[in-house]
Amino acid sequence: MESTEPQMDQENSNDSTTPGPEESIHPSFSILRCFLLVITTLLILTLNPFYLLILRHVNSIQETTKVFLRAMTIADIGVGISVAIPATISAFLGDWPFGDVVCTLQAAANVFVYCIALFFLLIITVDRYISVVYALRYPSLVTVKRARIAVCCAGGLSTLIPIVNGFITTWETLYLPPALVCEFKLSNQNTSNIYTKVFFTILITFSLLVVFMTYIRLFLISRHHARQIEALNIALGGNQPPQPPPRTNNKSLQTTLFIVLTSFFLNVVPIVCYITLDTDTNSHVEIFYLFFLLLPLLTQSWVNGICYYLSNTDFRQTANRLLKTHYQLCKNHIPFNGNT
Repeated sequence: MESTEPQMDQENSNDSTTPGPEESIHPSFSILRCFLLVITTLLILTLNPFYLLILRHVNSIQETTKVFLRAMTIADIGVGISVAIPATISAFLGDWPFGDVVCTLQAAANVFVYCIALFFLLIITVDRYISVVYALRYPSLVTVKRARIAVCCAGGLSTLIPIVNGFITTWETLYLPPALVCEFKLSNQNTSNIYTKVFFTILITFSLLVVFMTYIRLFLISRHHARQIEALNIALGGNQPPQPPPRTNNKSLQTTLFIVLTSFFLNVVPIVCYITLDTDTNSHVEIFYLFFLLLPLLTQSWVNGICYYLSNTDFRQTANRLLKTHYQLCKNHIPFNGNT
C-alpha cells in the first residue's frame, strides 16, 4: 500500500504535460460547435485564396496597399491551417489526436497569429496617417520596397516572440479542451506562461492607444481642412449669396477606420480571453471560449475581405466579374445541364 501512493502521484503529475480527453459536454452544444467550426474553416480556406486572386486583377489599388493586403491574407490562410483545422478535428473527436509535437507547433502558431494581426493593424494605421498628413510626399515615403520591409519586420518579430516564449517555458505545452487550442505553460507546472500574458497586455494597451490617437488626429485634421475650405469659399464669394459649405469626403477614412476597428475588436477579444484564461477550468466554460476566443479569432481571418468588398468599388466589381467568369466556366464544363 505504501508504494501505491507515490505511483499515483507520479501519474497525476504526468497528466499535465499530455493532452487528455475532453470532459463530456452537452451533445447539442457539441453539434453546434462542430457545425460553426466547419463553416468557419471552409470560409477561411476558400475566401482568402479568392481574395488573393482578386488583388491580382485589381489595378486601382496601390501596390503598397496590395503588399499589406496580401500579407494579411496569407497570414489568415495560416490561421486556417494551424488553428482552424486542428480545432475542428479536435471538436469532432473530443480529444487532441495530433500528439505533443503538433501541440507545441500550434502553441507557437497561436502566439504568432495574435502578434502579427496586431502588428498589421498598426502598420495599416501608420500607412493611413502618412497618406493623410503627408499626402503629397506619400509616394516617396511609402514605397513598395519599404512596405515589404515593414511586412517582413512584422513577420520576423512575430516569429521571434513565440521562439523566446518557447525557450522560457522549455517548450512545455498544455492542451486546453474547452478552448480546443494549445498554449505554452511554465515548466513542471500546470499553469500558463505569465510572461506571455504580460506581454500581450502591454501590446494590446499600446496598440489601442496608437489606433485611437491616430484616428482622432486624422478626423481633427479632416475637420480643420473642411473649415479652411469653408472660410476660403466665404472670402471668394464676395457679395454673392452664401453657398453651403462643401462636405469633406471622409468616406475612405471612415471605411478604413471601420475595417481597422472591426479587426482590432476581433483580435483583442480572444487575446483578452487568453490573458484571463484559467487552465484549470471545467467543462462548463466551452461556450465562453468558443464565442469569445476561438470564433472571433477565426472570424477575423475571413471577414477582412468582406469588409474590403463592401467598401471598395473596384474590389467589388472585380470580385463579381471573376465570380461570373468562373460560374460560366463551371456551367460550360458540366456534362449534364439544362441545355443538353
